[in-house]
Amino acid sequence: MIRIKHLGLAAAVIIVAWFAASLTLFPAMAISVADNPVTETPDKLGIEFENIRVTSKTDEGTIELAGWWMPAEHPKAILLFSHGAGSNRTSWFLPSIEFYAYMVRQGISVITVDMRNHGNSPKTDGTLGMGAEEWPDALAMANWLDDHGHTELPRIAMGISMGGATTIHAVHEGLAVEGIILFDPALNTADALAQGGWISFGLPPILFAPYAWATTTFWGLPRGDNDA
Repeated sequence: MIRIKHLGLAAAVIIVAWFAASLTLFPAMAISVADNPVTETPDKLGIEFENIRVTSKTDEGTIELAGWWMPAEHPKAILLFSHGAGSNRTSWFLPSIEFYAYMVRQGISVITVDMRNHGNSPKTDGTLGMGAEEWPDALAMANWLDDHGHTELPRIAMGISMGGATTIHAVHEGLAVEGIILFDPALNTADALAQGGWISFGLPPILFAPYAWATTTFWGLPRGDNDA
């Protein structure tokens, strides 16, 4: 009987600790972005590119995003590429440089940047916004194209994971494109967080539901009408 009581007490402590971590520790970890500088360039595959700086808006003013412009020899369209959370323009989720090279060889010019708090771009607050904060960076790519005279060709916006949510928010805010490509977009932030916990740790998504709820309720990530 004493052993059963001890097991019950231990289980209760574990449950309380899990919920406490779900409200505090796990959300803080989820929205933080580690340093991930760009270490490769498109010329490793023989692709012509230009290092560019793209001006994007923030609540405090503007920042200069680091990016690439990769012109096709005989372009028929332009792709605006937005990477995922915790990544950069050399996204690991999709072999991005290989993808850019393929696009360029098909006559699609490509522009891409490290979004705020990622890669070689400046840090604002060092946290993720899951598209609700990053969408000006997608608009900034379109503005760079306008400012540099690339205005005649059709534009296609592509986003991966958080970049998909960023693209959706940007189009909602006025990004004008002829097409959208979404690769595993983060459409429902809370669900994406819970499923991500399952993928990362192999535990049932229901265990991560409290942390996903807390992160979108108290830690600033989009939810409800503000979700992608």
